[in-house]
Amino acid sequence: MKKGIIENEILQEYANSYMELKKLLKNSSPDEVIAVFQSILKDNRTKNIKNEANNEPATEKQKKFLDGLGIQYPQSITKSEAFNLIKNHKNIITSNLNGDKANNNNLKAI
Repeated sequence: MKKGIIENEILQEYANSYMELKKLLKNSSPDEVIAVFQSILKDNRTKNIKNEANNEPATEKQKKFLDGLGIQYPQSITKSEAFNLIKNHKNIITSNLNGDKANNNNLKAI
């Protein structure tokens, strides 16, 4: 497909979406409809950016940190997967520390 055809299709999709929104917000002013439409587009762009970032390979810094924690991971690990492994490890450590504090407090009560 040519670039112009793709751009026209995208513009047509936006126009159709705007018209549907305008029908849903029939009691709103044109400025209000535009503001809502812009907000929806911004939210969609933000989601797309996050999805793209989640599929990117993990950074070397993340991999070194995982190595330092002794956590094994696949070579094809993504940023999102590395983040979750690190977060889970942190939660386990925090939980263990809080458990130790609770045990120490129970001993003090005896």
